[in-house]
Amino acid sequence: MTTTLGIDRLLGDFDMVPGQRWGLITNYTGVTSTLEGSARALLGAGAPLVALLSPEHGLRGTVQAGRSEPGHTDPATGLPVLDTYLLEGPALDRAVEDLGVDSLLFDIQDVGVRFYTYVWTMVDCLRSAGRLGIPFTVLDRPNPLSGAVTEGPGVREGFESFVGRFDVPIRHGLTAGELARLVAAQDQRDGRPTPTPGVVTMTGWTRTMYWEDTGLQWVMPSPNLPTPTAALDYAGTG
Repeated sequence: MTTTLGIDRLLGDFDMVPGQRWGLITNYTGVTSTLEGSARALLGAGAPLVALLSPEHGLRGTVQAGRSEPGHTDPATGLPVLDTYLLEGPALDRAVEDLGVDSLLFDIQDVGVRFYTYVWTMVDCLRSAGRLGIPFTVLDRPNPLSGAVTEGPGVREGFESFVGRFDVPIRHGLTAGELARLVAAQDQRDGRPTPTPGVVTMTGWTRTMYWEDTGLQWVMPSPNLPTPTAALDYAGTG
């Protein structure tokens, strides 16, 4: 049985996400279970998608670690692309506000390792959504290292960074949706305006599954992780 992704479920029911002008945080790993780009699939189905936001490595994954593609118009969809890499706080808020979106969605494949930056782009945008007063939704995807194992140290208070905005183990065992909810709950206890994110959950995924168990095809999350085995190795060597 193939795991049904959050994006697959959303395509069948747009009422899962609020708003009339969606901004999608994504890159080339944001695909349906049939490998169609999420942005194209959403537009083709009539979703109110008006802008794309990209993380490290860029929307198309053309650059190496520590770099991103500059903002541009996506030739596949005709939508404007905001490069969010290294944007945070008021600068990120202004950039998102300028897009004119009233709802943010996140659909990127994570690796399951704390120092991988995609989920921290998600957290930065989640917190920005809170400051701007707009909803945030995660289209969930499997943790390729399973959700049954956690390993490694956490983040000491005061040492948070873009390779660890929140205190979770190196191998954190969470999906992106679970991590977003965990961060939001702690932020709210700390008095931050971070909203509780909506999560379009998967079906057919259990915590003990590694990537090979999902029935999904691997789309390498960066130029340096060509296989699921490489992602597992990365957890112990990065």
